[in-house]
Amino acid sequence: MKCRLLVCLLGPALLGSLALSGEKGETQPVIIREVQPEYPPDLEKTYTIDPVQVELTVDEEGKPFSLTAKGALPDNVVRAISQWRYRPAKVDGRNVGFRAVLTVPTRRPLTQQSEKSLRRSWQPATKELSELLRAGVALDAAGAAQIEQSLDADPGDTASRRITLLAYYANAVGKGASLEDTRTARARHLAWLVQNHPDAPFLGSPLAIINATGEPLADSAGYHQIQRLWLNQLRLQPESIQIAEHATNFLRVADPDQTEQALAPWVARNAEAVVWLGDLYGLAALGVTSIDPKTGFASSAATQLPESPFARKSRAAFSSTNDARVLFSGLAAVSLAGRALAKSGNLPSAYMGLCEQLLNRAKQLLPETAASCDSEAPLPEENKRLFQGPVQRIRIGGAIQQANLVKQARPIYPQEAKSRHIQGAVRFNAIIGKNGRIQSLILISGTLPFYESARAAVLQWEYKPTLLNGQPVEVATVIDVNYTLSPR
Repeated sequence: MKCRLLVCLLGPALLGSLALSGEKGETQPVIIREVQPEYPPDLEKTYTIDPVQVELTVDEEGKPFSLTAKGALPDNVVRAISQWRYRPAKVDGRNVGFRAVLTVPTRRPLTQQSEKSLRRSWQPATKELSELLRAGVALDAAGAAQIEQSLDADPGDTASRRITLLAYYANAVGKGASLEDTRTARARHLAWLVQNHPDAPFLGSPLAIINATGEPLADSAGYHQIQRLWLNQLRLQPESIQIAEHATNFLRVADPDQTEQALAPWVARNAEAVVWLGDLYGLAALGVTSIDPKTGFASSAATQLPESPFARKSRAAFSSTNDARVLFSGLAAVSLAGRALAKSGNLPSAYMGLCEQLLNRAKQLLPETAASCDSEAPLPEENKRLFQGPVQRIRIGGAIQQANLVKQARPIYPQEAKSRHIQGAVRFNAIIGKNGRIQSLILISGTLPFYESARAAVLQWEYKPTLLNGQPVEVATVIDVNYTLSPR
């Protein structure tokens, strides 16, 4: 079998479920029809490829029955997979169903708009987290001291209060706090979060970084304390992408080798990990030595491009890579760092040569790229408003968002599923626009005979617009569509 859409079934034990393995008379299933997705013209020439891991359940007739995707699986790919056919697996001469684990290379458009997603950035994903950060910025020394005292007296909801304090301490020195006390407090609260809630979304933010050197809040002892905690978490939870994201967010400047090692298992199966790798190479190639914890922009760098083995390796990677995500992520890291460093008077002298080398390669793939090596260009607004600007999108649980539904088209029960007495469910990741209408719909998991019906119905749903501080925002949520037959 030639693997074109899939980067192959991951070995016989994963192609057939473990229940098949070792059964008497077993034969392994074989794909006999592999339908390729239909792509629009803009995805025929210029695109990036993201790997999406899919667990596919195939029925005893060799038809795909359900799937679960660990990533965004576009509609055209779902439609293609649903048309695949397998020679049925057999046990003792009878047909049986099985599970297959696939890695599906999925094309994404490469445009000026999609370029923006090819850089490492962070924004609070929920209203609650945004409000904690704002509360921390608004705190004064007396309010912070009161919260500190409450941590021992009232251990409940400790994580939220520590996040508020970390937002405060990022700005505390400007409010008259002691630099040494601020460093100590930041390390203490961050250590507690890494040990107790390493998957907390806050830990992907610049506020969760302690620099080893290069900026006023830099704390070498604190850095090495948290470094050890993150390396331990990576050992304990090697299969958690959240741990990899948060650990590499912390380690990427001072420990690029450890960061690359932590990302290595993920780059072939997670699209964001590839972007993080490009960001790592960009920062190392330019010689960035610290990240501003309030904005996420570079705050210091070497005066010359570094000649460490990793820096040279990073610059070589940009010359040799065929992965547009690595190239564009690295270019974004270099150009944004250049703008930030120029504003603080710390721009390395060879910045322009490095940036233009990456930009010229990027233009070969996307001539109309929005990237620029102009060190005087403005920095992105989303980073500037990390604390105080308007939130553009929040995440809301499916059950809560359901209460805002004002128009609901009922899905049609497919006749084939009804005749076969099939029941099931379909789950989507959805983005609801500021006007309350469905903006995008991506399958997470579901029974494939219901996919078309569920998608057609949900695309017609409308919600009451969601307001945050009186302003409409987009909503990221989960939508479930259930199909059940009435008892006879």
